[in-house]
Amino acid sequence: MTNNIIKKDGRVYILGSKNISDLYIGSTTLTIKQRKALHKSNHKLKKNKCRSAIVIDAGDWYMIEIEACPCTTKWELQQRERFHILNTPNAVNNNTPTNCKTQKEYHQQYKKQNADKIKQYNQQYNKQNADKIKSNHQQYYQKNVDKLNAQSRQYNKQNADKIKAQARIKDTCPNCGTTHRHDGKRKHQRTKTCTKIVDTEVNAVMKSMLDIICMD
Repeated sequence: MTNNIIKKDGRVYILGSKNISDLYIGSTTLTIKQRKALHKSNHKLKKNKCRSAIVIDAGDWYMIEIEACPCTTKWELQQRERFHILNTPNAVNNNTPTNCKTQKEYHQQYKKQNADKIKQYNQQYNKQNADKIKSNHQQYYQKNVDKLNAQSRQYNKQNADKIKAQARIKDTCPNCGTTHRHDGKRKHQRTKTCTKIVDTEVNAVMKSMLDIICMD
C-alpha cells in the first residue's frame, strides 16, 4: 500500500469541450472508456470536486488518450501527467501531481501525507492476519537464528554503555510500589513480595464480587 506499486498499463488523457478552450489533464490505469464513465458518474452524483467539472459543465465534452504509460508505480505515471500539465498553457488543473524527483522522495512524501491512513490500514491488516504474521515471524527466526544472534551480539557490543545506562534506570513497580532496576523488572515481579501483594489484591476483588452476588 505505502509504495504505490501498480504494475499496470497507465495512460495520460485530456478532457476537453468543443465549447471552451480549457483542458483538464489526468492519468489513470483504467481504460479511457472506463475512466470517462467514472467522470460522468461522479459529475452526475455531484462527486466531481476536481477541476474537470469546468470542462464537463461546458457541454459537448470528450476524452482522449495523449500518452500510453506502462508503469510499475504511481509515481512514474504521475511524472508523465505532471509533464503534460506544465506544458499545456490552457490546462485548468489546480493541483499538479508529485514534484518529487525520485521514487524514494515520493514515497517519503506519500507516507508523511497519509500517515493516519497508513496507520489505520496496518492496524487492520495486523488484526486480520495476526496468526499469519506470527507464523511468518517464527519461520523467519528459525531460518535466520544464527544471523539474528550475531546481529544482537554486535549491537550489544557497540552499544554497551547505552545498555548499561538504561539498565541502571530505576522503575516503580505498578503492583507493589517498590523501586527496582529497569533490567530487573521481570525478576522482581516473580519475587514473593510482589506476587503476594498481587494475590492479595486479586483476592480482595474476588471477595467484593462475591459479596455483591450474595447481596443480589
